Amino acid sequence: MPDTVYNRPLIDSELNRMYREATLGARSGRRVAAVRRAAAYVLKFVAAGAGLAISFNKWPDLHQDLAIASVVAVFLDTISQNYKRLVATIKAGDAYFFLHKKVQGTYNVAAGLVDEGERIKNGGIHPATNSQDYENAILALKKAAAEELRTQLEVIGKAKADEDLKLLETLSLDAERAARQVPSAREA
Repeated sequence: MPDTVYNRPLIDSELNRMYREATLGARSGRRVAAVRRAAAYVLKFVAAGAGLAISFNKWPDLHQDLAIASVVAVFLDTISQNYKRLVATIKAGDAYFFLHKKVQGTYNVAAGLVDEGERIKNGGIHPATNSQDYENAILALKKAAAEELRTQLEVIGKAKADEDLKLLETLSLDAERAARQVPSAREA
């Protein structure tokens, strides 16, 4: 089946959509990671600072308040799974960023080579964009880029979903209760 059967505007719009998804994923990953990182530092500072203030017997009138602040900070950090989610967010953001850069670099270089090949073939004149060989070569590059994006976006999306599920499962006390109820090999 010849390449001309493919709907070029559809490939262009799909490629642009997926490329934008990778770009936005990278940007979102950086933004969310910055917020989570700040929250992690604040919560760790409150927990550690309150503990140090109590252990050095600073502000004896506030020991109970400091202890409560420390416990609340640890509780919030644990319940929100901030650190684990921070790591997962950074991984996903980096994956989107490197996918974006890889596709951009690989296929822009390849398109430049196609352009240069057409220029040489045309005696140094800029490639005629209506040349069928040129159109087929560019379309093949776009299809390859779209396939790479589609495949890798699916991998990143699945990894994010798996990580979210794993984090949610760690919040469940059912797993801990079940582990306590299962007799060990020695007890059986």
